Amino acid sequence: MRVSKECNSTATYQLIQHLDAGKELEQGTTAKIQLLVQNLNSLPKTAFAKIKLIDQNNKVALEMTHKKAVEFDGFETLDLPFSLNIPADFAIGYLFY
Repeated sequence: MRVSKECNSTATYQLIQHLDAGKELEQGTTAKIQLLVQNLNSLPKTAFAKIKLIDQNNKVALEMTHKKAVEFDGFETLDLPFSLNIPADFAIGYLFY
């Protein structure tokens, strides 16, 4: 897996910690993923955190959004946990976060 993120002059969040590149997803299991994310503004923000797994054809293979909004204070860094339910018929291959 490879981590991709928003990188431009108007970015409002930054991924602080890269994930384990060797992490494998197993079909029919729940993958526990933690993302360390920082608010790049001094103002508090409320957001719904989302993770997408993108395949080698640049298509969304799997996506998950937190059901509850995440509250970020100014310049705060939060550890965001995700539990991805990997379907039994999920095609395992090269994926990007």
